[in-house]
Amino acid sequence: MTASIASRNIAAPRHRLYTQLRALSRDPLNTLDDIRRLYGDELLQLDLGLFRPVLATRPEHVEHVWKNSRELYLREGMMWTAMHRLQGGDGIGADGKGWEASRRIIQPLFTAKAVNALIPGMVKAVNEAVDQLAHRIGGGGTVDLTEEMMRITHRVLGRVLLGDVISSAEADTVGHEIAVAFGSMKARLALPFVPHRFPLPGDRRFRSAVRTVDAILQPHIARARADALRADVVSMLAHATDDNGQHMDTQRVRDDMVGLFTGGTETTALALTWTIVLLDAHPEITERVRAEIRGVMGDGTVAGEHVKRLEYTRMALDESLRLYPPAWMIPRTLQAPDELGGLSLPAGTTVILSPYMTHRMPHLWEQPDRFDPERFAPGRPKGRHPYAYFPFGGGVHRCLGQHFFSIESALALAALLSRFRMTLASPLPIRPTVSISLRPQHTVRVTLTPISRDTIAR
Repeated sequence: MTASIASRNIAAPRHRLYTQLRALSRDPLNTLDDIRRLYGDELLQLDLGLFRPVLATRPEHVEHVWKNSRELYLREGMMWTAMHRLQGGDGIGADGKGWEASRRIIQPLFTAKAVNALIPGMVKAVNEAVDQLAHRIGGGGTVDLTEEMMRITHRVLGRVLLGDVISSAEADTVGHEIAVAFGSMKARLALPFVPHRFPLPGDRRFRSAVRTVDAILQPHIARARADALRADVVSMLAHATDDNGQHMDTQRVRDDMVGLFTGGTETTALALTWTIVLLDAHPEITERVRAEIRGVMGDGTVAGEHVKRLEYTRMALDESLRLYPPAWMIPRTLQAPDELGGLSLPAGTTVILSPYMTHRMPHLWEQPDRFDPERFAPGRPKGRHPYAYFPFGGGVHRCLGQHFFSIESALALAALLSRFRMTLASPLPIRPTVSISLRPQHTVRVTLTPISRDTIAR
C-alpha cells in the first residue's frame, strides 16, 4: 500500500534521504539528529525515492495518531511486515479482532492490582538471578552487560508469568534468538519497499532464529493444552477460547508468547543496560542513587516494600528511557485519508513516530541531550504535554506492562547496585545502533566488584 503513494506530493517539507543512504545505514540516529536540528518538530516527508513516509514528532501530532490507532493508523508496512513474520499478524503484536482477543486474555495479568500481587515472585526471581551472577564472578569479573540484564528479566518472566514451565536456559535461548531476529531486520528497515520475495542480508539468520524459537515454544504449548488449566500464561493462552468457543490455534498462542517475551524482557533489559551506561558516565548521579538504595535497603536484600521508596532510582530509569527509548521508531500506515497538523494525507501514507526524536526536542526538554533524572521529580511533569514522553507507546496499543516494568526495573537496579560496583570496561563512547530496538552498537562489557556488607552499612 505504501508504495502506491511514492509519486504523490504531500504539502510538507521534503528531506531527500535517498542522497544520504550510506550515512543513514551507517549511523541512522546521527541522521535523525541532523533532521531534528534542521527542521525542529515540523511535519516532514522523508524522501527515500520509492518510499516517502511522513515523520511526526510534535506531541499534538503524536497524540492524534495514537487516538486514531484502533482503526485508522495501523501496524502495517515498514518493520511491521518483518515483525509479523516473528510474532504473527493476528495476535497481541498486530491489529484487528485477533489483537483484541489476545489483549482481553492478557490484560488482566497486568492491572496494577495483579502486578502488585506478583511482586513477591519478582523479588525472589531478581534476588536469585543476582545471587547466581555473584556466584559466577566470585571476587569480581567482567561480563556482557545486556546479556546479564536479559538473564534477570528472563528469570522474572519465567517465575511470575510462565510459572517456570519454560526453563531458565530455554528462556535465555528464546530471548537471545528474538534479539538476533531483531538485529537481522536492519536491511529490511533501511529498505522497507523491497518485497520479501527478494532476499536481503539478515533474512537467513532471521529464519533460523524463528525456527529455534518455534522449536522451544511449540512443545510447551502442546503440553499445556493437553494438561488441565493452570495459572501460568502458557496454560491460559493454550486454553483460551474465542467468541465462538473455539481454542486459539497453536500458532496464535506461540505468537502471543513471543510478544510477551519481546515486551517483557527485551525492553526491560535494554532500559537497564542504558541506565547503567549513563550512570557510569555520571558518578555524581550514581552516588545519589546508591545513597538512596543504602537508605532504603540498609544491609539487606531488595524487597517489595522498597519499591515505592526508591524514588530517585525510578527517576533515573525514566530519564534513561527518555534518552534511549527501546522502541525508538514507531511507524503506522494510514487506512483512509486523514488530516494531520493541517496536512491532507492519502490512504496508504506511512506516518513515523519517533520517541527518540520527540524526547530530544529542545523546546520540550531543556538541554535535551543531558542525563538529568530531576526532570521526573514529583511535580516536575506538570504542564508537560502527555506525549512529550511516550516510551511505552500510546492509544489502544499503550504497553500493557508499563507498571510491571516500573517495579521490575527498580528492583533489579537496586539489587545490582547494592551488591556490586559496576564499571564499564568497553571503549567509550557507547553508541546506540538501530534495529527494531535501540541497542548498544557493540557488546558492552562491565566489570563487577562485589560490595561487602560493611561497605553497604556505611
